[in-house]
This record gives sequence, C-alpha cells and structure tokens, in this order.
Amino acid sequence: MQMTKDLIVKLRDGHFIRDEKDDGELIIPLGKGINDAIIIDAVGKEILNDLGSWITYDRLNASVMKKYPNADKKKITADISNFINSMLANDIVDIKSITNEGSLLLEYEKAKEIDVNRITSFLSNLSKGKLILNSDIDCRWYNNLDIRKRMFNFSEEFYFILDEGKDIGLISIWINKVNGYRDYKIGVVAITNENIDTKMATQLKFLLNKHLQEFECSIQNIKFSQIIDKNNLMIKDSHEDLLAIGFNKIVTFCDEYGTGINKCIYEYVR
Repeated sequence: MQMTKDLIVKLRDGHFIRDEKDDGELIIPLGKGINDAIIIDAVGKEILNDLGSWITYDRLNASVMKKYPNADKKKITADISNFINSMLANDIVDIKSITNEGSLLLEYEKAKEIDVNRITSFLSNLSKGKLILNSDIDCRWYNNLDIRKRMFNFSEEFYFILDEGKDIGLISIWINKVNGYRDYKIGVVAITNENIDTKMATQLKFLLNKHLQEFECSIQNIKFSQIIDKNNLMIKDSHEDLLAIGFNKIVTFCDEYGTGINKCIYEYVR
C-alpha cells in the first residue's frame, strides 16, 4: 500500500509483546499463535512507540527523521513505508484515510483468508441493510468454500468498512485475468443501513480508487451489471446508490439473447 499524506496510522490493541535482545521486540498479533510471531529491531520498536494513538504518516516520518538526523531521508521514508506495510499485512496496525478537507473517513480493512467466516456472517445477517449484487454473479457463490478459493487465487478482494470497530459495510471486487489483461467488476456491495449516505459513498469511492491505484495496468475502470425488468426500469434505490458511489450507466441491453432479460451496465472510472 502506498503511504500518502491522507493516511493516519495506529497500533492495534491486544497483541502479545515481549522484549528481545538488542532492544528489539517479539510480537504475536492478537488472535494468532507463536508461529505467526514477528521480531522487530530497535528502530521498529521506536516506530511502534509512536503509534500508541492515531498519527499522520507525515508526522511519523518527521519523528523518525528527527531521531536520526544524519540518515538518508529518502531511505528513512522508504523504510517506514515498508515497515508499516509489513505491520498492516500482519494485522498489527490499523490505517485510516482523511480527505483533502481533513474530515475523517470511515475505517476500512482489506479482508484476508482468515476472514472468510466474517464475510459470510456479515452477508447472512444483513436483515435490515442493503445488498447490491452484480447480476453476472450467482449469490450462491458467496459461501465459505468458494470465497476462500477466490481469495486464494486473488480473483476477488473484499474490503470491510467499519465504524468504531464494528463492521457496517462490505465491498468486493472481482479480478478477471486473461493473457495479462485485467478486467474488474464489483461483486457485492453490502451495508447495514438501508441507504448509502454521503460518508459511506465517499468511503466506497476511496476504496475503488485505492484498488485501481494498486495495480500498474492500463485498465482504470470497474464495471457493474444490473438486471432490469421488462419495462426497462430497474430498482430505483440501486440505481441511485450506484450513481452516488460514482458509477455511470453506459449501456442497456434489452433481451439481447432472447431470454426476456434486460441488463444495464455501469462503469466506475478513476
């Protein structure tokens, strides 16, 4: 993940931490075992000491540079970025984003294979919320086994959206890779509220942009398909929610294959 000015970082609570030789530390992330332990050196320990509360990436960078004034500044910046990404990958830190206006966005987490039960539980317990499913995708594919296979093959990525540590949203992106070419589409958008408000829409846009930025490729759009009824009308709420997130309707196929099914294609462009 690219470290930018709009990010703030904090050490997660609940890890097992033990002092090691040469002023290093051994860390066992919360919920994991000794086989997942990580040992960091004295510099890494100093960085984590700065993460007791939310801190901007820029301020963290400046703090380390102040402690090591004779070190190469570019190397410090690169080393901090690599260290934070390593801590993030091992669930040791949390990261939030702030907008250019400085208002705090909702928290988010990129799901890992250990989160499969968390994904299916969130979707199955979404009784009063909103579920927007790509019509190209069968809802029966969202079971533990199939989700685990897709995550293992990097063909679908999931992002949780949180508020005060509680899951309130989920978005997935399918990645179709053919001959080095990537094609992206939304799998599912699920939220606990009945409508996507401005803050949720802003967060979803951020995650879509973040996903596209992570891949060095020429494709800079994400598609979504929606079934519409025979009168060429689709569910109004879904249409408005897609527009709120930043999608544009690009084409409508009316009974293209003689099946009586009409389909509307939306596209998100970064």
